[in-house]
Amino acid sequence: MKSIQLVIFTESFIINKGLEFIFKKIRGLTVVDVVDNEQDLLAINNNKEVNFILASDRMFNSSVALINIYKTDNNKTWGLINTDNSQVNGLYNFDLKLSILELESDTMYKIQDYLNRISESSNDSEQYLSKREKDILKQVALGLTNSQIGEKLFISQHTVVTHRKKITAKLGIKTISGLTVYALLNNLIEISDVDELN
Repeated sequence: MKSIQLVIFTESFIINKGLEFIFKKIRGLTVVDVVDNEQDLLAINNNKEVNFILASDRMFNSSVALINIYKTDNNKTWGLINTDNSQVNGLYNFDLKLSILELESDTMYKIQDYLNRISESSNDSEQYLSKREKDILKQVALGLTNSQIGEKLFISQHTVVTHRKKITAKLGIKTISGLTVYALLNNLIEISDVDELN
């Protein structure tokens, strides 16, 4: 399993340092930096090794830079730290959710569970794809646009984009042709389906 290169982004020095302390105890995780403002987040985001951002609910509700990174960077995985029970827009997808009110043991359990899921997905990525992700992968491989996929599956275009980001992250395949080959090799589509497109 590839090591997770983590950035922690909350508004609180104390929360940042507490999370950093916890994450440094866990093998497979490297805390690259802890930041509390958009300027530092943008600077650290340029580090191509960073592949996971854990941000607080407040930052998701107030940071334009964070939301832009979320929408445009397909190579990041996302975690949410609930600091004040504020609601975060349901359009976001988080792989890990923590709360500042949890015991350390509960936090450690959630993090370890997340790492176990990643480890399983790297061993058998197709099995780790959810049913919805497989449905979307099929449609992508068949050449449908995000809008067409959304209409066909009765979901928003933004949800399609989010799922595509997750598929790309899980499989490590960024091109449509690569995803099509993957779908063919894993029997998600038939060669005749592709032939019909021509």
